[in-house]
Amino acid sequence: MDPGGLAVFKTLVGVAIPLAAFATGLETSRRVKLRWLWHQPALLLRSLLAVVVLVPLWALLVLAVSKQPGMVENGLLISVFAMGMGPPATLQRARKPEQEVAYTLGLNITLLALAIGVLPAAIALHGALVGGTLSLAPEKVAALVLSRVFIPLAAGLCLARFVPKVAARIAHFAGSFVTGVMLAAAVLVLFLAWRPLLALGARAWLTSVAIVLPAVAVGYLLGGPHRETRSVLAAFTALRFPALAFLILAQTAYGRSATPVVLMYVLTSLAVVGLTEALRKAWTKRHRLPPREVQHGEEAEAF
Repeated sequence: MDPGGLAVFKTLVGVAIPLAAFATGLETSRRVKLRWLWHQPALLLRSLLAVVVLVPLWALLVLAVSKQPGMVENGLLISVFAMGMGPPATLQRARKPEQEVAYTLGLNITLLALAIGVLPAAIALHGALVGGTLSLAPEKVAALVLSRVFIPLAAGLCLARFVPKVAARIAHFAGSFVTGVMLAAAVLVLFLAWRPLLALGARAWLTSVAIVLPAVAVGYLLGGPHRETRSVLAAFTALRFPALAFLILAQTAYGRSATPVVLMYVLTSLAVVGLTEALRKAWTKRHRLPPREVQHGEEAEAF
């Protein structure tokens, strides 16, 4: 991918992330309980176990077995270590139960807060164990999370709570604009980076699939008895936080050369999550199962 195209892509991603966070805040309402997830300890612990522990450990195991070149290995590790903000599609509230929105927001905030300390520690631990060269300062993660996510999210939340009519009008266009920016970024990647992506080879792509498929399965298995929360957790476990992945990538010796690896993981996870969600919706429609909202305290009682 040429430097000019890479710069445009990073700009699009840099714009899309805060816009998605802002749109998330706009999509909330007074009925959404932001602390709902923190009152569901079983669901919270399973969610953190899936995203923070199981998927990274599985990725390390797959990479240890597959013996990928250093650039591919580090690129995939960066993609998996970059946990945090979920995909924009999970943040759109239309026709979704309020508890699902509350779960998404709560998981976003929790993971982003943890990312400030967990990511640098995980990268340092990996380097100590296998002699890797990755490193990341906590203040850089904090700066990204604060400027790209927390501040736009807080702005959207304030508008939604205090001037809901204005927020509703802005949200109507914000969601479409975010979708358009993400589509533009995807088209740009496919247009400018298809040769580097193909040059990675089938072995690298299959390794990426081998990481993503179990990640989605873990999300569905640990997301609880309700299919709405299972879908959200599956998206979080697989898609991770691409903007943070590019930040970490900039700190490595591979730099721009490993960008196609991160893009490969993003494309793989989008395809797998999209396919599994389409199959889930088709199955649900066929069996005519109405969406079910999780009641307060029900998660704890179910387990």
